[in-house]
Amino acid sequence: MKVWKYSTTDEYFDFLDFQDAVVEKIQVLEKQIVVEIESVNILAGHQ
Repeated sequence: MKVWKYSTTDEYFDFLDFQDAVVEKIQVLEKQIVVEIESVNILAGHQ
């Protein structure tokens, strides 16, 4: 499995959208939220 990691600040939190994703697990840690995604559909215009 290929792992992809992306970090951002809380000012972009409202832009998160998992509509076309299969979310395996969400962990809330001290200073971060980790979302494990099995699959996701990203369109070219949404990058």
